Amino acid sequence: MKFFTEQQLTACASQYMRMRRFRVFALYGDLGSGKSTFVRACAQTLDITRLASPTFTLMQVYSIHDQSFHTLCHVDAWRIQQPKELIDIGFLEYRDDLQTLCFIEWADRVSSLLPKKRLDMFFSILSPSLRTLQIYERA
Repeated sequence: MKFFTEQQLTACASQYMRMRRFRVFALYGDLGSGKSTFVRACAQTLDITRLASPTFTLMQVYSIHDQSFHTLCHVDAWRIQQPKELIDIGFLEYRDDLQTLCFIEWADRVSSLLPKKRLDMFFSILSPSLRTLQIYERA
């Protein structure tokens, strides 16, 4: 378990973007625990300066100009009732595209759609300015 301030969480995101070991990030945690902050920080390392929340659209897709990836797919599964809702809007195409980075907030709501190889990240609130993060590599 690691402890992070928001600034440290941003540095952690940059580190994971440089490593390039995983392209699917399954994010778990309560509201305000740091999931969106992590995704925003990852996006900034890829020169995406305005990351819109996909809470109401379920999924936002961004073109990126990177050596390894051409697309960033950001899913917010908070409002999902059935995983089929993501299938219906084309999520599997992005999940299966090896040149797409996928970030799935509230991943527990769509666990049946998660690939075997992914990074599971569990965020929790320790105090107003401190978060904990547990990371598990799934292969």
